[in-house]
Amino acid sequence: MRKGYDKTTMQDILDELKLSKGAIYHHFKSKEEILSVVIQHWAQNELDLMHTLVARIQGANGKEKLQNLLLEYFSGAAELYGPESKEFFRLQMQGKQLMMSGEFVTAGFTLWMQDIAPVYAKLIEEGIEDGSIHTGYPLETAEMLVMLLGQWAKPRAFDHSEQQNRQRLYALKDMLCKLGVDVFTDDIIEKLTTEYRRLYFGDDIETEIDR
Repeated sequence: MRKGYDKTTMQDILDELKLSKGAIYHHFKSKEEILSVVIQHWAQNELDLMHTLVARIQGANGKEKLQNLLLEYFSGAAELYGPESKEFFRLQMQGKQLMMSGEFVTAGFTLWMQDIAPVYAKLIEEGIEDGSIHTGYPLETAEMLVMLLGQWAKPRAFDHSEQQNRQRLYALKDMLCKLGVDVFTDDIIEKLTTEYRRLYFGDDIETEIDR
């Protein structure tokens, strides 16, 4: 990640991994093929994580279930991903150019819209039925929520500070309230901010801007 994705060559990868050309070219013909596998692995991890959480999530109503899902999915992602998660988030900050590449962004949009948004929409619909949520746009609200949380509100995507990131989370809370889906609480925002601080704003994480 020292050179950024665009400037990194296959030879750089070989040198870093101390592999022969034959060893890596047997599996990958280009760095684009490597990126494709990385993206597939990331997307599958995200989907597996969501399925794990949905299977065990509890709550008195649809709104509470969605709040608990948000808390576990976003503020507890590091523990749920496993011990390698710290390095994963470190690479996100070091490799911002890679994480904002067209391939990653497209994969993220596809995952959020096709697989994750319907999960949120189902809980919103449950909340509508039990009276804990009041909106006429369950799927559209779910799509907006996952898109904004997945990209717009993530520190990895933009060069904003911790305070600016917190402001975005409060803006999202206000938008959701106006849509009748007031699932964002101060507690959720504070836990998200704390987790983002640990994963993205830690003193030991070197970003491209710092170098």
